[in-house]
Formats: sequence, C-alpha cells, structure tokens
Amino acid sequence: MTMIEQLEHFQQQDHFSGDDFLYTGVEDKQLRDQLNQYVASTAQNFIQLYKNANTPTPTQLLQTVAQGIQQIDPNDLDTEDREQVATTFEQFLDIIGLESSEDILNTWLYGEEINQPIQNRNS
Repeated sequence: MTMIEQLEHFQQQDHFSGDDFLYTGVEDKQLRDQLNQYVASTAQNFIQLYKNANTPTPTQLLQTVAQGIQQIDPNDLDTEDREQVATTFEQFLDIIGLESSEDILNTWLYGEEINQPIQNRNS
C-alpha cells in the first residue's frame, strides 16, 4: 500500500468511536464528527503534500501535523479524548515515517507550561 493509499484509508476511519477495550469514545456525536473531520482534513493535507512533493521535508511534515492538531482545542475535551487525539496524530507519524513530533503533540496534550521545565532540565 502506498503512502497516499495509507493516508486515504486512515482518513476514512472513525478514530473517536471507542475501541471496545480501553477507550470508550466521544459520546457527543457532533463533537466526534468534528474531531474525525479534523483528522480527515489533516490526512488530506498530507495527501496533497505528497502529491505536490514526492518527498516532503521533515519540516513540511511537522508543519502539517502542527496545523492539524492546532485546529482542536484540548480544553474542549476530557483527558481520555485528548489522549485519543494525540494517539491519532501519532499514527500519522507512523504512516509518514517520522520518529518524533518534535514536542508538537506533547505541547498540545499537556500545555507549554509542562514542557518548559522538562526542556530546561534537559538543556
């Protein structure tokens, strides 16, 4: 399966319906549909990027990740749903072959105030 085919397949999935195991899903159907739409539009942005540049740069890929996840306000979601959003965007990283989001996902999930002390300690 090509990268674009993987992204198209990923784009059509319901990422927030629950997995019958640990994740119970987003109960509000309108919110669930909206979250899936953000994921689908991010997938579409990746597809366009791959169609326009056969090998996008890591910077272009990370910008697409950042633009996608920043459409979603983490304060509108409970912890479980925020973690599911981050997990879904991690799956984008797996598909496109990036090892790290360069703290984009952690910053979105936990906020900058948590990441700052961690970054300062590691400097």
